[in-house]
Amino acid sequence: MKRILQISSISLLAVGLIFGRYLGRWLINVFDNPDTSINDGYSNLASYLSKCDTITLNMKDFKESRSFFEVKAKFNPSSSDNTAFAYKHEITFYSDALHKYFSIFYFFSNAGLHQTFGMYLTRSLEDSGEDIIATVNKVDFADVSYGTKEKPIPIVYFEPKIGESYTFYSLVKGNKKGDFNGSEADFKKYMLNSNAGYYLSYVKSKHDFEKMFGKEKKVK
Repeated sequence: MKRILQISSISLLAVGLIFGRYLGRWLINVFDNPDTSINDGYSNLASYLSKCDTITLNMKDFKESRSFFEVKAKFNPSSSDNTAFAYKHEITFYSDALHKYFSIFYFFSNAGLHQTFGMYLTRSLEDSGEDIIATVNKVDFADVSYGTKEKPIPIVYFEPKIGESYTFYSLVKGNKKGDFNGSEADFKKYMLNSNAGYYLSYVKSKHDFEKMFGKEKKVK
């Protein structure tokens, strides 16, 4: 009987340690890794993209900036650190033809894609004055409050107007870890959805988001 009690005590202690360990990590993920998004962008992503179209723009004297920000991480019980980051590339330029400022927004949760995109930009945009085919939202484009240096019109996807063999997709396709395994059309759809989703969630102001989609309903 004494041995049974000892075994039961050890078993309960082990269960308690394991449960406490994972519970603690879950609590840390909930309270120490909060979502830093401004809006619930992905719930309105389809609506935003349905109002997007392409225009040809000349990129002259563009400026590139890179930054990163914390995003909500998926809970991983095997990891004590569930912190996650998204990397942002922003390329801003002025259109002489339209007399407006534009910014290309590209986002990556994958550090490898983030680094490869930087390499691609160095090569593809090395000459100032190149024409690009830019994907913009028609509502943003028509909004007179957009187009200034402080509030450029967002571009959520772009391609050089003149086709070239050295493309972003050509650099990331393959079977290696971190590469994109899919067709070029799949990759374009993936990047378009990712860029627009991150932009709506983390960049677009709450005021402009609600002006476009209405006030967000609070989840009870």
